[in-house]
Amino acid sequence: MRLAGGLALAFAAASALAGSNLAIAAGIAVAIALLVILIPESPYEYPGYEVTRVIISQVVVNLPLIAIYASTFGAYVVPEYPEIASASLVLLVAVLTSNWHMDRIHPLRTIVLTALAVGAALLITASFSESSEDVRQGQPQPWWGVALAAVALVPMLVPTPGSSRRSRLGRFALASLIAAAICGGAVYQLGTDLAPTFLKDLFVAAELGPLGVALVVLIGAATVTAVIDTWSDAEIELSVLGGGWWPEWVGLLATAAMAAFVPPVLLMILAGAGVLINAAIWWHIGYVYIKYAS
Repeated sequence: MRLAGGLALAFAAASALAGSNLAIAAGIAVAIALLVILIPESPYEYPGYEVTRVIISQVVVNLPLIAIYASTFGAYVVPEYPEIASASLVLLVAVLTSNWHMDRIHPLRTIVLTALAVGAALLITASFSESSEDVRQGQPQPWWGVALAAVALVPMLVPTPGSSRRSRLGRFALASLIAAAICGGAVYQLGTDLAPTFLKDLFVAAELGPLGVALVVLIGAATVTAVIDTWSDAEIELSVLGGGWWPEWVGLLATAAMAAFVPPVLLMILAGAGVLINAAIWWHIGYVYIKYAS
């Protein structure tokens, strides 16, 4: 769901940071994501402070991701009032799904992912037809821009934690292939100077015409489902961090504010930094408790 909910905005933000070096940034992001996924698994029980550090770092990932998904929803579905739509989506999802259980979320995710797979196949096929004449190449950006672009793309490629390494690797491989195909088609048709809503431009360039309405519907469904999915995890993490209702409400209001007022590129960099911090903590735990626990 991370890829489905965030790629429509993340790749454009990465192109603004990396320019014509976008392919290099994407390659670095894939390499980093693979290292994150290869975190050692351990059967040991960890001290409470280790669990707290992991949960805090996961919150730092999930709340900006929710804001990114909501920003994508606003930019594509309600472009006239994106800030209001973004914040409203966050608040509505949190309120309306407060009593939901995961057995209600899984079927929704499956339906949306199936529809997105069909849409992605159609878009990829059309993208590699005759190239558009309006191909705008961005300017080469400095190394720090390429590095930030890679960090911004990492959260889209790293699966949600909590499953086995084999499962994470499988989902990473699938996400990487789909992302590479869609983004490759976008660069082929539009170049590396991408607008924030580049998928709309891609539909026009690929001459898919009326299917542009279907694109908006699919992006809306993907982002809403991604917000529901990620908020369900963040809600649990926030409840673990502090007793009572206040951590969840503080996190919710902060996320709605981020969705409305913080530029998506900054949110993606923040989420990417959270992924790296989370990975560093897990690697440290693996090193200490696997290599030296006896």
